[in-house]
Amino acid sequence: DEGRGVAGRDSGRADLPNELKGLRACMVCTLVKTYAQFVDDGCDNCDSFLGMAERQDRVAELTSHTFQGLTCVNKPAESWVAKYQGIQMMKPGAYALEVSGVLSPEIEDFLKQKNIPWRSKPPTQGAD
Repeated sequence: DEGRGVAGRDSGRADLPNELKGLRACMVCTLVKTYAQFVDDGCDNCDSFLGMAERQDRVAELTSHTFQGLTCVNKPAESWVAKYQGIQMMKPGAYALEVSGVLSPEIEDFLKQKNIPWRSKPPTQGAD
């Protein structure tokens, strides 16, 4: 057991990225992991309602490779950075400071119905 997957969830911590290549951020909670980690284990914060684990189509739809900044948070409830980013209720882990991407209207409607905020922003066009 390498502290991955279910073991990571049981410990109350999100899996940290295991490499720097192929990083993606969840467009709902901004958690950063590799594409393979999202496919293997889903999002440590959102998988219970987004169902990304073992679903490449869901990982592609609900995560983005376009994000700015990275912060690692050990105690989100006590961190001013986590409070500023709106992730103080999330599991300890690595988070993007800003995620660019567009969720499908169906996913947005689902999240609105469940009163779940999402943090992705539409990509900017032609920013020089």
